[in-house]
Amino acid sequence: MKREFHVRFCERLRGRFPWPTRPNCPVLRALRSLKNQDMIKKLFTVDLYIKVRKNRFDAKNLSSNGSWETLHSEHPFTTERLLVGTFSAAEPALTTLVKNITPRGFFKKSPQIVIQPMELIDGGLSEVEERIFKELAHGSGAHKVVLHTGSELTDSEAIQLIRSV
Repeated sequence: MKREFHVRFCERLRGRFPWPTRPNCPVLRALRSLKNQDMIKKLFTVDLYIKVRKNRFDAKNLSSNGSWETLHSEHPFTTERLLVGTFSAAEPALTTLVKNITPRGFFKKSPQIVIQPMELIDGGLSEVEERIFKELAHGSGAHKVVLHTGSELTDSEAIQLIRSV
C-alpha cells in the first residue's frame, strides 16, 4: 500500500517537474540523505553540556559555543552521601537553567544533554544514582541524555559523545 502511494506520488512529481528518469524517486533519495537529516536535526535540537556540583549546576550550549552559566539552587539538593539527594529541588533548578541557555525561536529546540557529576563519585555511581542524573536531564526537556563519569570533556569531545549514542 505504501509502495503504491510512493510510486504514484513520484509519477505525479515527474509529470510536473521534468526530471530525468531514474530508478529511485529523487524526493525519497533526498529525504534519506544523511546530510539532510543532519540539517533537520540542527534545526530542532541543541547540544548542552551540564556539570553537576554540590547544590550547583554549570551548563554550556555547545551548539552556539556559548559561555558557561551557573545556577545555584535556592533549595539545597545535595545531601551528605548523594550529589542529588533531593530530586524535587534539583529538577526545577536544572529546568530553569536549560530554559535560560536554550535559544528562543519559532520552533522549540529539544536539548541533547551530556550530564557529568563532578563531586561525590568516589567508587563510581550506583544504578540508582545513574538513573537520578538521567531522569533529571529528561525532566528538564531533553530527548537524548548521555551520562559521563570521568575527566572533564572539551566541547568537541562532548559533541562526539552525544553523536555516538
